[in-house]
Amino acid sequence: MPDIRVIPPSVDASATPGAPFVSWAQSLADHFDRSHLTGQFVLSYAGAHIPESWPVRRMGAWQLGTHPALPVCDIISADGVLLGWFVGWVVATSGRLVGERVVSRLTSFSPPADLEAFVYRHGGRFIAVFALPHLTRVYLDPMGSLGAVYSPAHGMLASTTSLIPYTLGCDDDNELIAELGVPRRNGMFPFGLTPRRGVLRLLPNHTLDMNTWGVVRHWPGGSLDEDVDPARSVRVVADRVKRVVDAVAFDRPLYASLTAGHDSRMLAACTRAAGTRVRFLTIQLPDKMAELDCEVASALAKRLGLDHEVIPFRAASKAELDEWLWRTGCMVGEHRGLQATATYHRLDPLRAELTGQGGALSRAAHWRSGMRPRNVNTAELLDSYDIPATPRMLACAEDWLDALPTHDVIHVYDLAHIELWLGCRGSLLPYGDATAVAYRIYPLSHRDVLEHLIRLPRSYKLAANFPRDLMHAEWPDLLSVPINRTPGARHYVQSARRRVWLARRAMARRGINL
Repeated sequence: MPDIRVIPPSVDASATPGAPFVSWAQSLADHFDRSHLTGQFVLSYAGAHIPESWPVRRMGAWQLGTHPALPVCDIISADGVLLGWFVGWVVATSGRLVGERVVSRLTSFSPPADLEAFVYRHGGRFIAVFALPHLTRVYLDPMGSLGAVYSPAHGMLASTTSLIPYTLGCDDDNELIAELGVPRRNGMFPFGLTPRRGVLRLLPNHTLDMNTWGVVRHWPGGSLDEDVDPARSVRVVADRVKRVVDAVAFDRPLYASLTAGHDSRMLAACTRAAGTRVRFLTIQLPDKMAELDCEVASALAKRLGLDHEVIPFRAASKAELDEWLWRTGCMVGEHRGLQATATYHRLDPLRAELTGQGGALSRAAHWRSGMRPRNVNTAELLDSYDIPATPRMLACAEDWLDALPTHDVIHVYDLAHIELWLGCRGSLLPYGDATAVAYRIYPLSHRDVLEHLIRLPRSYKLAANFPRDLMHAEWPDLLSVPINRTPGARHYVQSARRRVWLARRAMARRGINL
């Protein structure tokens, strides 16, 4: 099958990458109804700019408006005072989703360290909002998977720029859009940037002060020493991930993605106890990667007797592509995800979906995929994430690097994976397909999980041993089918042909004719 090349529907396909480019985000915002942004939210001063049909909660002058499909949980102090809200799907230490209220040991004057410790005992996909007498703050989940942007001019925080009015100087930043080429090309708006002037993204590991609209890094607080025992890390990660799986499976039947790679299979190992509540799915796309995913996943499902479904590809219409772009605020260029939007809508909308996002941290994948620089270099960092090395991007990268508490090269790339790849890209994908399933959660989005994965010994990470060790501990039969390669003897035939081709190419470069 040929590789797909997606041109977003309102883009002139003849435009060259360096040509001036005008965003179509405003025209989409004028075409669609903001109240239909499933799973999204607005937090604003005095309730401004909240869609009229959304339920509203109030705390002082702050008002929270949420789409009806997005859960909200009151955070209550030990003496019964409302401290704030969890917004989204929050998994407690009990292994259940929180309900309409959770009683904490916090008080109205708890210090930030206590607030942070309370928030990050939880997993799931959420933001936490506190409006206390001494501080007003927003925290993201550890991967920032319920994305949030903010506009100081409007005094508001929202899930996407599609909810921010085109007023008060917050128009489209056409110069930046042309510079990055997103969403025309695969990529993202990194380092907290968005396609709108005066609108910024809150990155994972950062908290937003809604009184000053200042942002402060809260994690990590120091260097990330490689001091964890891999065997203990396997136990901790498996426990936290299974807690999320159990909570979602208790709430409703679920989908778990299954591909040819490490991460989905590592997630599958943690779903074993959920049994028939889990249906594994593989999305069919017309490219080589999806072809391998479908073949390997089907072979594994057959061998283990899994409830598995390959979802046949259906090309998206212009209207469906436009809607996906609008739901994500035109903030991400994810052409496989965009092309798959119509296919995703063949799923059961009553099921939840779990994916293995974040698993690449166990393998230092983004550092491994490049030239493995020994020192941190801004140009190489940008190149790893396909970000154009323009003067503005280089300056942003320098500022981001200067604010890090570590300059160990692998740890820098790990934090870039969390804050740039997941925070600026992965956080938007669930918004794009929000009506296809009841909700989507990344089970590895837990502070304990990320800390253990980052602190794994370097040689252990580079050998990609963690996923295999976790599968061996939780579901050894998952190792019976090779990872990321064609099952059976055909793999060896293909490998032999590739070796012959490489040898002939090398000889041809030396002027040797066979």
